[in-house]
Amino acid sequence: MNMNYKKSTLALAVVALLAGCGAEDNKDINDDNNNIYPPIIKGEMTIPALHVGLEAKGAYQYFDPNPIARPEGVSLYSWRDENETELSTEQTLELTYELMGENVKFCVIPVAQGSISNVGEEDCSAARVVNDVLGEKPVADNVQLDNVTPTVGDTLTGSYDYTHADGISEGNTVFTWYADNSLIADASAQTLVLLANQSEGKAVKFCVSPVTSEEQPVRGDESCSVATANVLAKEGSAPEAQNTAITGDPFVGATLTGSYDFVDADGDLEGSTTVVWKRDSEAISAATDSSYLAVGADEDTDLTFCVTPVAATGDPSDGIEACSAAMNITMKVEVPPVASDVVATVQSVGGIAEAGEVLVSSYTYTQSESASEGDSTGNWIVAGVEQPECTPAQACEYPLTQADVGQTISFCVTPKTALGTPGLKECSADVTPMGIKLSGVLEYDQTLTAVVVGYTEAADTGEWKVDVSNQNGAEVGANDNPTVQFTGVTYKIGVREGTANDFDWVDRGDGLDARNFIGKDVQYCLTTEHGEKCANAADYSDVDGGLYVDANDASKRAVEPIRTYQFGDATYHRSLTVAESTLKAQAGFGASIPTAQHSTPINGIEWALFVHDNSGSKDALNVCRNLYTDSGEWHLPEGYLSRSASALETYLNNMYSVDEGYDNNPPIVGADSLNNLTKNVISSTYDSKDSDNTAFAKDIYMSRVFGWPVSTDDTGATDTTPRVTYASATKYIAGNNIDKTYIIRMYNVGSSTGNAAIDSPLFVSCVK
Repeated sequence: MNMNYKKSTLALAVVALLAGCGAEDNKDINDDNNNIYPPIIKGEMTIPALHVGLEAKGAYQYFDPNPIARPEGVSLYSWRDENETELSTEQTLELTYELMGENVKFCVIPVAQGSISNVGEEDCSAARVVNDVLGEKPVADNVQLDNVTPTVGDTLTGSYDYTHADGISEGNTVFTWYADNSLIADASAQTLVLLANQSEGKAVKFCVSPVTSEEQPVRGDESCSVATANVLAKEGSAPEAQNTAITGDPFVGATLTGSYDFVDADGDLEGSTTVVWKRDSEAISAATDSSYLAVGADEDTDLTFCVTPVAATGDPSDGIEACSAAMNITMKVEVPPVASDVVATVQSVGGIAEAGEVLVSSYTYTQSESASEGDSTGNWIVAGVEQPECTPAQACEYPLTQADVGQTISFCVTPKTALGTPGLKECSADVTPMGIKLSGVLEYDQTLTAVVVGYTEAADTGEWKVDVSNQNGAEVGANDNPTVQFTGVTYKIGVREGTANDFDWVDRGDGLDARNFIGKDVQYCLTTEHGEKCANAADYSDVDGGLYVDANDASKRAVEPIRTYQFGDATYHRSLTVAESTLKAQAGFGASIPTAQHSTPINGIEWALFVHDNSGSKDALNVCRNLYTDSGEWHLPEGYLSRSASALETYLNNMYSVDEGYDNNPPIVGADSLNNLTKNVISSTYDSKDSDNTAFAKDIYMSRVFGWPVSTDDTGATDTTPRVTYASATKYIAGNNIDKTYIIRMYNVGSSTGNAAIDSPLFVSCVK
């Protein structure tokens, strides 16, 4: 089939409906035509198949929906690819080989004549891919090179046979050359002169993309020759290092610079030339850079700079070492330099020295003989302790932190000349950063204290703030609305106010309790002449305790529940969070405590749950035995049992008492038991009841007075009892139920005890 490629056009069909543009839509257009709709493209724009070598022309249907239609003005065209890159702003687009495989679309912004509502919204066709040319392609066969074992400097010539199935003659065929499959830039002729930097040591091949001679030429597929052997280096002259020289002052302490000119008669480029400095003709160890600092050992010696030139290509590639003229080094006696006007100032304009700001040094360097400044050294002195040296000393920075508040800080500089002659150390006046210092314990019912340094306002005017508007603890947004809880120097966190237990709290009838504080931030804010200054208690190392709520960040602390409570002769410890069981020692607990196997969310905090697993890891027990670094002081409590014969036959009171390596001997005085503790002190009374006064509400999962978790979420439970389970060291042994343990229910509804499967996830409270 004989196909002649003439310039042709692809039309874009445009079909669309104008929704609601009848008389009803135009009813508000008045007779003088002041209310005008913008023009639109009428129809759904589509593109037929596109092929390289053709010209695509966009076709569309312009429509003006006004009663008196306006003629089309200069509408705006845009051809774009799939990356929204604009290819043309004409109505036509030449489909070149560069566009083959691209998805293109045609877009129009209709424009009416006039100036009121005359520009419509852009409408685009669906994208279509640009395909290869239609018809037969020309072919390049028998692509060859005239030399397959070339040397640098040779000229390679490629040859090929051009054919076309329909006899169409050859046009501007495209030639390319490759060295080790990398395109050789600017090599587009049928011949190539082999340059060393392009081809030495590489295999070269010649490739042909045949092109027809038509008005719209067709390009065939690329065909390549067999690659040559690796191009051999051209034998010639060795490279030389000429004009070697040393610049700089011939004194101890001066920085000297060596220089040279690389020369290669064959035009080879420089490769890995080596340099070395020599002292009295002996190479100086490690002095292999173009610059060199003359040291004391160089005094009264001759220094030379020596170069061994190496070419990147050619044979031979290594030249002969060439050295500069010798420079005799002496010791120059200088007048010591002086540093004056040494100051330490706050970096920010108008800033004051306080935590968060940056101090920066400055001074004036002078030397009576106009010797230039060298590496003067400086140190920040904080509370009499020198900080690491900074060089150069000018504009040395020191970021101020909370730990710097109230400390004396100064900057000292020892000026030095470029030759290293030192002057006397000079120091700035002391700077004492202003700020707020907090100390105390970040725990419910514990006290925090504020100290104000530098500000003129008294510390007792400061306000302590906590967001008590919710019981979401560590959840995002739970600390967004802090309100003033107390004004003064010291603040006892919370509103316990001496309340002894949960039962007293219910009688007191106060709506604000520990749940509004646990997991929250505590701020101290002071209104000063420099604006309000606030400090977060968790940011201070002098503030102990705190609940760790983020296993990925040991710096995040919040108000923790009352940590320990003494009941009779025994002291009990609160349960841990998941973050504390993960961070372990970072959170202040024993590095050997187990990581939580389960968890439950209360107050936006993930609380840790552990299993007994009596035959294996004994995690519940190990929480207590390894609670702190002084391992062994804390024990897993025993549940208090009646000493009746039937009770003793039903339970093993302390199943870990004789377990090898797990001696667990907590106090077992009846009144001190965890069971009695929960009945009488830490217990949720669920003060709201259903109408029949029997089923208690299940929305209270923390003690209001102590902040201890007392219940897990009972979602999905079939009974009316919340899941309130604390582990004990007591084991249920009656009948066939040997895989159950005695548990403590921290609420005052019905029985306060029960039994759970040995692998049930439980809270753990420890006793000593």
